[in-house]
Amino acid sequence: MNNKRIIPTEVGIACGYAVFTVDDMELERVRERADEEMYQRKKEMKM
Repeated sequence: MNNKRIIPTEVGIACGYAVFTVDDMELERVRERADEEMYQRKKEMKM
């Protein structure tokens, strides 16, 4: 839709990921790391 100029605004997507390692005890902590990375990228996009 944005290529057709229907939406008169710029669109961006921030994503983050984390790899589960042998040191990880909880999957939730891995998700939290991915979430932190996503918010860092989102912050960088606004600069």
